[in-house]
Amino acid sequence: MEPFLSYTMENSESGFEALFCMPENISRAENYFTEQRELDAFQAHHQTGTAIAVLKNMWVEEGERGQGIGSELLSEFFDKVDEHGLKAVYLIADTGEDNDFDIVSWYESNGFRKLTPKEEFPLMCRMMT
Repeated sequence: MEPFLSYTMENSESGFEALFCMPENISRAENYFTEQRELDAFQAHHQTGTAIAVLKNMWVEEGERGQGIGSELLSEFFDKVDEHGLKAVYLIADTGEDNDFDIVSWYESNGFRKLTPKEEFPLMCRMMT
């Protein structure tokens, strides 16, 4: 399994980047969360021995917003996570966009929950079934 996945939709500039981490290489995720100053929160939640994905970046081009592209991307991402048998997905919600879209609520509507109480750039997780 490749540890890094970069995906761009056909006929679009929208896409995502992710880390896929098996238990033996969880340090990749720990390094990312150290850079993001969220290592303690990640370690408090992560179950040792669990294979995970980290959704590092997902973007929808401005002209494509409001057309369900983000939902399509997330569905494609979840398919890849399932294909590799990963049990949890972590992300840091990018609340820094200058628009009226509530990204945290959108992620929550897609099964994620906040692991940190902060309003800006919260760490979130979705357990896969």
